[in-house]
Amino acid sequence: MRLGYTAAAFLLPALALPAQPPASGWTHYCFGFLNAHPARTELPQQEAMAIQKGHLEHMGRMARERKLLSAGPFLTPGGPRGVVIYNCSSVAEAEGYTKPDPAVVNKRLEMEFYRMHAVKGIGEPYASKIKADPEYKYEMVQLPLIILSKTERYPAAGVPAGLGSAHFERSMKLMNEGKLRFFGRFDPSREKLGVYVFDKMTLDEARRMMEDDPLVQAGLARALGLVWMVAGDTVPHASAGLRP
Repeated sequence: MRLGYTAAAFLLPALALPAQPPASGWTHYCFGFLNAHPARTELPQQEAMAIQKGHLEHMGRMARERKLLSAGPFLTPGGPRGVVIYNCSSVAEAEGYTKPDPAVVNKRLEMEFYRMHAVKGIGEPYASKIKADPEYKYEMVQLPLIILSKTERYPAAGVPAGLGSAHFERSMKLMNEGKLRFFGRFDPSREKLGVYVFDKMTLDEARRMMEDDPLVQAGLARALGLVWMVAGDTVPHASAGLRP
């Protein structure tokens, strides 16, 4: 059984991107990958189901407290088990939110957190709808999620300014066209550079779009494609003309 669900500003000088977007349009989150714990072992079904039940109850409590903004499992095998996106002031705070999770306590899952810079709106309009109607029935959707990571060719000093700007401009173009729900940028000192959540399409379609990314074309970044199951109302739809 698979278990999982998965603001201080920083610039990205290593990518030589344009200056920080204004606070009215962008903000910071804590983005976490839920990975299989290295000490994970097979459990009797009843015990595994009890841990899963506690895991889901913990996630529900975090959502009701407006700490957890979005979460869901990956349906693609061989990578992270899922994602959580927290409203938080630091990665340490987000790690504290997940510490009591029965799946973490029982060494079924472990967290990998990043500080993420992305558009405002993650978690909406679900939060408003559930506040107005606690019985609101949300729709689970399957969205392609691409993890962009450095290759061995990624320069220690960062990519050239023009290439970094071209990467950012292309990401914004896809979002403004409604093909990309949002993209989030991580601290460039780490191996993973960011995530890209596409609108409803096949994973192959999303992969093809990322293959045309300037960083991927230059051999400085690689793209891992996964299918993310998530409450659709928690993942913002791109708005035409949304610019930093």
